[in-house]
Amino acid sequence: MRRLDTFVDRLVDEKLALPFFTLQEILQVVSSMITDANTLVAAAKAAGREPSGRS
Repeated sequence: MRRLDTFVDRLVDEKLALPFFTLQEILQVVSSMITDANTLVAAAKAAGREPSGRS
């Protein structure tokens, strides 16, 4: 549970979630983050570049 709290704190610090989000809302945020990352990787590959670590 402590690891989840730490992760949620990180999301809140990065303004990606609010402290009172439910688990379902946190999972939606994370799913969106994964989708965004996959989109960036695909775009980089299509352009013949290596994807960068963070934007």
